[in-house]
Amino acid sequence: MKTNLEKLEKGKVRVTVEVSPAEFQHYSARAYDKLALSVAIKGFRPGKAPKMMITEAIGAQRLLSEALNIAISESYPKAVIENKLNPISQPAIAIKEYPSLSLIEVPGQEPKSNTNFVYQAEFDVMPQVVVGDLTKLKIEDKNLVHPKIEVKPEEVEQIIANLQRREASFEDKNTPCKEGDRVVLDFTGHIKSVVLDNLSSKNYPVILGDGVLIADFEKQILGMKKNDEKTFTVKMPTGPEKKEQEVEFSVKMLEVQKIILPKLDEKFVQKFNQKSVDALRQKIADNIKIEKETRLRMALEGHILQQAIKMMKVDLPESLAQKEYEKLLENFNQFLQKQGLSKEQYLKMLKKSPQDLDDGMKRQAQDSVKIGLLLGEIVKREKIDHKDPQAAKKAMDKLISYAKHD
Repeated sequence: MKTNLEKLEKGKVRVTVEVSPAEFQHYSARAYDKLALSVAIKGFRPGKAPKMMITEAIGAQRLLSEALNIAISESYPKAVIENKLNPISQPAIAIKEYPSLSLIEVPGQEPKSNTNFVYQAEFDVMPQVVVGDLTKLKIEDKNLVHPKIEVKPEEVEQIIANLQRREASFEDKNTPCKEGDRVVLDFTGHIKSVVLDNLSSKNYPVILGDGVLIADFEKQILGMKKNDEKTFTVKMPTGPEKKEQEVEFSVKMLEVQKIILPKLDEKFVQKFNQKSVDALRQKIADNIKIEKETRLRMALEGHILQQAIKMMKVDLPESLAQKEYEKLLENFNQFLQKQGLSKEQYLKMLKKSPQDLDDGMKRQAQDSVKIGLLLGEIVKREKIDHKDPQAAKKAMDKLISYAKHD
């Protein structure tokens, strides 16, 4: 077997494989032995009939096709090893020349024993990565290097207030609703007597003052009591163009409830596996600090990685970028499903076109692949154990250590 390697663009290679007639006879014999067992010829046990009869029953074309498949499946891995390649995509096979079956007599056809079996396999390989001069990395934001992380008491109290509201109970009231009450509404939005489904709802629960409702809408319903009905007009942006129009709302107040917050005591904090109120406050403060540290670390990593991938040189294989793009697209579709949004609604919110979204995802996919290749190269360079679950973090730490800062 002979091979010839050609390096193509974007991390793709083409390997030409030549299998000699003598080698192909071996594959032909294997194909015959395999298919002969599946042929039933009256008066003979499977595989025991004369070769000519079995060949005629199998069919020359089927026999040749099986021989070619066996030849490719066994010679391709050898060609990859011989050329020290690391494929990352399935090969596209193109047969250039092939012999007739020389081991098996095919009626009416003379064997061409001097014809090689020649095919070409094109596939992507793991690209060579040139990292660049990492000593040129810079960290200009001092807060990313020596962060001053402070947890304010009001941040802790806000979390506690949220926990209390989560555990709150509700008490019906017949007095006018006010900010802080929980209400349940039926409302219908109209423009020129045409009902707008996206501005209409049944049994809609909301806590007044939470900022969920449009401010002018909420002002109109403040002071309503249970079973009250009201019609009013609110000027607001509507439609795909978000053009400001007057919308007429018909509202019925189904429920008005007072929110009763649980007392902040030991009984309450036990629900969160804490022994005292002070312990809960400390736990919340610790979690806020960890969250802030994580955000700063991610900002630092992003700052360094964006510089590093601009320095690196790599002929990025299309298959790697495509796989990452498909993964991002799948995650995006799952996000839309969870949010109950259509792609069109999401694009309108961001004021982007489908092409803008697609181009952005493709750039993100390429950057993500480059980051993976970069960190992988640092793992090799620094002799970090690639099986270590912390290998990527250790590589990132090393990358950050190269960066200059004041």
